Amino acid sequence: MTVLLELRNVTKRYGGVTAVNNVSFKVNQGEFLGLMGANGAGKTTLFSLIAGNQSITEGEILLRGQSIGGMRPDKICGLGVARTFQIVRPFRDMTVQENVYTAALFKANTARDAAMKHADRALEVTGLAPFKNHLAGDLTLSRQKRLELARALSTGGELLLLDEIMAGLTPSEVEEVLVTLKDIQREFSLTVICVEHVMRALMRLSDEIVVLHYGELMAQGTPDEVAENPEVIRNYFGAA
Repeated sequence: MTVLLELRNVTKRYGGVTAVNNVSFKVNQGEFLGLMGANGAGKTTLFSLIAGNQSITEGEILLRGQSIGGMRPDKICGLGVARTFQIVRPFRDMTVQENVYTAALFKANTARDAAMKHADRALEVTGLAPFKNHLAGDLTLSRQKRLELARALSTGGELLLLDEIMAGLTPSEVEEVLVTLKDIQREFSLTVICVEHVMRALMRLSDEIVVLHYGELMAQGTPDEVAENPEVIRNYFGAA
């Protein structure tokens, strides 16, 4: 299989606090990888390092074999990395379509016509096309989460980083998102890394799971392997 993303001994420190410590793993092209860990485990920090929102302290991040550590977020986006954010912050006074169109323009050198085409396609596949003229601030939480997804998709990325896309949703809404994500992954041939606390969803979606614990890699394997790992059971699920 072709390795799309590789992390080599990635470390992030804030003064004397180490948020991510010596983390290494690979993500194959077309894979759905779940990123699991308790609050404060370093999951969102790791996303920010991959997407260029923060700089790494030590180590290396490779995309298709090219080092992207230290690049600006727009440059990394232009190479095919798109992300959603845990806390949704749409441009509330702009329409849904305008929000997604703006995101499409974030990718460097995207022509306006092409950006609008990407935006409209993203709205269609996320089920937001009927709401494209609504103000983003008027959407329900579920639709704002879909708007986050549409904005990321509109950049035309190959690697999609999803940060708690299902947080705060009802069970039926989670089920709808599960179907949407699988459909999108197939249609766009995406590689996906997903941070999620809805464990049944993560287990169903993921080909492989990486578990972080206090910024360090605790376990990696298939969902069944991770669910049976004694370290994961003791530290994450709280079993004796």
